[in-house]
Amino acid sequence: MNTAALNVFIDFCHANLKRDNEILDYIKSRNLSIDTIKKWKLGSLPLDPDRLNLLLQKLQPWSEETSTLLRYQHGGFESEFFNNRFIIPILNQYGETVAVTGRTTATSEEQEQNKIVKYYNTVYSKTTQLFGLHQAIPTIIRTGEIIICEGNLDVIS
Repeated sequence: MNTAALNVFIDFCHANLKRDNEILDYIKSRNLSIDTIKKWKLGSLPLDPDRLNLLLQKLQPWSEETSTLLRYQHGGFESEFFNNRFIIPILNQYGETVAVTGRTTATSEEQEQNKIVKYYNTVYSKTTQLFGLHQAIPTIIRTGEIIICEGNLDVIS
């Protein structure tokens, strides 16, 4: 996906989070501070993403993947990517944006009952990217140690 479009998308979602009390309350319930939310640029989308669509359409090249990701139809997102999800940017070891993840706010029971996938990702190579490595490199160099966690929120915490 186009890095410029992804960065605009992430900045938009991050700015929108302060208007989305439901998603913000969920993130805070995971014991993440405002500083942590800012550091990791967590975000959410408004119910009507037309403003974001207009903004991203100005960026070139406009990719089919971005268009599909943001498709809005019939009063809601056509894709399940954004339904009750918050946005987590995926950066490579250099701090460059490579993808974005939508993480559900549904409980484990709701996920199981409604067959909701916990994470939806835009396409990227999980075998070559270690989430949070760009943030951890200074500590790894200083201590010579690394802790690997399973989930993105575990890393952020």
